[in-house]
Amino acid sequence: MKSLAKYSSVIIVVLICLLVMGIGGLAGWLLVLHMNGQTITWQSAMRGFGINAPAAGQNGSNYDIGTGGDSGGGGFAVGATAPGSNDMNGANGNGVSAGNIYGGTGENGGSAGSNGTTASSSVSLAYGSTTMPTVVIPKTPRLWHVSKTPSAGFAFATSSPMVYYAERATGYIFTADAISGDILRRTNTLMPKTYEAFLAHNGAAIYRSMNGTTGAIQTFSGIIGSSTSVNLGSFTGVNLPNNILTLAASPENKTIFFISAADDGTFSGFTEAWVEGKSSKTKQVFNSPIASWRPYVLSDGQLFVAEKAQDGAAGYAYQITAAGTLKPIVRAAPGLTFLPLANSSALVFGTSQDGALALYAETGGTTLSLPVKTIADKCVWSPYAPATKKKPASDLILYCAVPSSVDSKNFLEKWYMGALHTNDSWWRMDLTTGKSDQITDAGGGGTYLDVIDPAIDPTGNFLGFKNNADGSLWVLRINK
Repeated sequence: MKSLAKYSSVIIVVLICLLVMGIGGLAGWLLVLHMNGQTITWQSAMRGFGINAPAAGQNGSNYDIGTGGDSGGGGFAVGATAPGSNDMNGANGNGVSAGNIYGGTGENGGSAGSNGTTASSSVSLAYGSTTMPTVVIPKTPRLWHVSKTPSAGFAFATSSPMVYYAERATGYIFTADAISGDILRRTNTLMPKTYEAFLAHNGAAIYRSMNGTTGAIQTFSGIIGSSTSVNLGSFTGVNLPNNILTLAASPENKTIFFISAADDGTFSGFTEAWVEGKSSKTKQVFNSPIASWRPYVLSDGQLFVAEKAQDGAAGYAYQITAAGTLKPIVRAAPGLTFLPLANSSALVFGTSQDGALALYAETGGTTLSLPVKTIADKCVWSPYAPATKKKPASDLILYCAVPSSVDSKNFLEKWYMGALHTNDSWWRMDLTTGKSDQITDAGGGGTYLDVIDPAIDPTGNFLGFKNNADGSLWVLRINK
């Protein structure tokens, strides 16, 4: 009996040890599962930005697109003779070309830049701040397909890397965060068939549609109203005059500039304050027998008009003076497209003739032939600040989407009609230094984009645009 009691004690001790070891092993296994779960969650949240980034094209990413290197860059022909420039004989310069942004000299932009430059996936943001910019790591791919449904219009917010956009089919307004990728619907007012929209930086919008019964062109100025919902609000406002032929709006200085037909058969340009969700008093700024004007209103209040572009036809662009006269800016440029810059006399214009595209810039009285074949409608100026007593002016930086090829002698006619689409790459051109840089490839990752209505955010970090092939909205992070 004593022997049995002795062995019983040993057995109990062994069983207790095994139980402790079992509990310890189970706890360790649960800890491993928890850690792996956290890793999986982190990788899912940061997809495309982990150590093993997906290949180009997966999730719409452009990670493998090179900058510089094989693109070879391109220089600006300084003093080139440009059709439509104020000096119709050109500047008669020697055509010296600037070097590529990655170094080198020579007539064709010098030697190509080095390949394989490692770029950070973070981005520095400084929205109206005088402190050091905040460095964040976006969860969105570099080339982000925001919405697959057609968009009527969009605008970047001023206080964060967020886009307000209006859905064409419903008129609903959404916000899309370019860092987190979060998309939220902000309005619950159905306004179907909104063909064109101009959005302010806070989501207020001007909608353009057509009355299905009368065929009248309708223009509605609305604002996001309050609601019991956290995110959703009504979209309320007023109708502006019917049959506005074409319209431009500046969300920066809250001005609308539009063209309407007069009773005597002429056509007049009017401005009015953009009072969100309301109408205001109009002011006639010019009158003309020509109907086919395209208006431009800049953030500094400058007003321009240009004749709607037609391949090979001599086009003119004018600045509207305070006295209501038309001051010629570009003369007799075939197939003229036009893009002025606020707070500056600089401008860009394109020409289209017999299937050949060319792009020119005018800065300080000098005409530059730019090293890309595109139209001004596919370009946007980077945020620019004029010189002050304390700091010099910003560099003149232009971003342009450039077609890989142009296969029609009537390019503009077919492109505006939607009968022809391009496959574009993005270029950055510094008109101050004369350097250029291709920042994305055409069709990178199998994504073919026909860029229209490009815009840039206030920090110069993000390009927004629509794909002319399907109206969908895209955002490109400029720096990798």
